[in-house]
Amino acid sequence: MKNCDVLVVGGGPAAAVCANELASRGLTVSVASGLTSHASRKCNQFISPSADAFLRNCGLSLPSDVSNPLDEFSLAWEEEARSFLMFKDWFANPAAVLLRPAFDLWLLNCASGAGAEILNGATVYQVTRRNGEWYSDVKMHATNITVRSRFVVEATGKRNRSLYYSDATRSYIDRLVGHCCTVQLAAMSAPFFGIRSAQNGWWYLGISKDGGGTATYFSDSDLVVSGFRRTEFLDSILSLLKTPHGTFSRISAWHAHDSRTSIRKLQWRNNWLCIGDCSWSIDPLSGRGIQLAVSHGFETAKAIASVQESQTHEALRSLAKERVRDFSRALGTRNEIYSKANQHRGHKFWERRLKPGLPFRCIDE
Repeated sequence: MKNCDVLVVGGGPAAAVCANELASRGLTVSVASGLTSHASRKCNQFISPSADAFLRNCGLSLPSDVSNPLDEFSLAWEEEARSFLMFKDWFANPAAVLLRPAFDLWLLNCASGAGAEILNGATVYQVTRRNGEWYSDVKMHATNITVRSRFVVEATGKRNRSLYYSDATRSYIDRLVGHCCTVQLAAMSAPFFGIRSAQNGWWYLGISKDGGGTATYFSDSDLVVSGFRRTEFLDSILSLLKTPHGTFSRISAWHAHDSRTSIRKLQWRNNWLCIGDCSWSIDPLSGRGIQLAVSHGFETAKAIASVQESQTHEALRSLAKERVRDFSRALGTRNEIYSKANQHRGHKFWERRLKPGLPFRCIDE
């Protein structure tokens, strides 16, 4: 049996940053990363200037081998949308294109260097709670082990159920789905990241300096033609997409992924917490995905360290409530941005986003 203060489950940025900060504060940490290889992770992801600065404030400065400079950010929205803070950030400061497999591995190596134990290829298949402690049964390669910990932090993404609490389900705010394909432009001198509004959705574009990259079309699932005509439908929308560098040629099949905005109904209970997309997720309109994961990991580690010192749960209670408030604020900001797409008013996608509710119980107390 392994013993530690905190078991972190997950291998992404939220898990790694949380483990790094916990270990730096002197707590014993095990990370069940679940990853045996990083080669399959998506590569074209972008980190905003503010997220890069947040990493540096955590003592984690991006090395050159995990990112490339991003010189151009293009926003095809209403002109007044440029006044939003996150867009001003992109326009005013240099950003970066993450080499995502290398980025994830670098963060885990940082956590390991700080003293966290990384259990690569580990899968947590059962969790029980006895006498105020967590017992997590872990399968790693051909070995089964049990990890006893005071805290469990789930950073397993938005698609997975809670390892323990059956009532930690999700509330969904929309029906968003992303359709992604690999595209090609003429070779460019620098990477390009862009956001484009469309009649019933919007585009998220990431192009490397050789002209290759990805184009993702976000819309509601019921607004995209299904079945054998879906490819024809998406190709017709792609053909209308214009950039300063010309039009795109699609060179791969379309792939759909669930992008619904959602939040866990339960954020914290009995020294169990969820962070990152596991806590809440919102579409990547503002480019805050990495920043959200990093900040969740860092703030969670601070709260756990506070509980260790004070022997009260107030820090965790406050953190969970703040998570819900953060989600509400992010949703409000996103809806403000959507409201600026005046040329598309009257179309279902945009009208739906002007009056979303928050049909969830904020926190279990």
